[in-house]
Amino acid sequence: RPFRIRLHVSLAVRWLLPRLSDFYLRHPEVSLAIETVATEVVEPASDSDAYIVYLPQPSSAADCLTLFEETLVPVCSPNLINAPRSVDELLRVALLHRSADRQAWIEWLAANGGKPLEDYRHIPFNLDELALDAAARGLGVAMTDRTLAGESIERGVLVVPFGRALETRGVYALNLQPAASAHPACALILQWFAQQAEKQR
Repeated sequence: RPFRIRLHVSLAVRWLLPRLSDFYLRHPEVSLAIETVATEVVEPASDSDAYIVYLPQPSSAADCLTLFEETLVPVCSPNLINAPRSVDELLRVALLHRSADRQAWIEWLAANGGKPLEDYRHIPFNLDELALDAAARGLGVAMTDRTLAGESIERGVLVVPFGRALETRGVYALNLQPAASAHPACALILQWFAQQAEKQR
């Protein structure tokens, strides 16, 4: 049967999907079943073998593999009219949010000398994927993880207009379910994820 992995839809689209061709080139005999959720917290399911979650700080648990550390950066379209070149210039564009709590922008603004959140215009979303797509379409500036935006930045769809990246100590991590080790491809899959994690360092 397929090895079943549960994760947030934005992480699946932005991080896992671009890497799946490498996995299947190396391991064509193994099948992965990808289940996505749109809720901010990814709850483990009884029928999944592993799940990928965001953790506010790294875990030392043996069944938890850190894939990459969260580093927040502002991103926008290279064609954004009046694209900001400083924190002060953010006042003339909309801030695009990836979650209802707006925490990513709050933390980054505090670290970069920004004004209180209520001083800015806002367009809220509940997914990184939506905020990044809105940014690529010129609706404003999104705050996101640099790794999740990496492919769009490499292709020139998004740019980091200014500012310092903020390392939050948060991580995205792969967690195994207790029964996962019974799957014949478990060790091989873990090894591949560990290799992807190493590439991020």
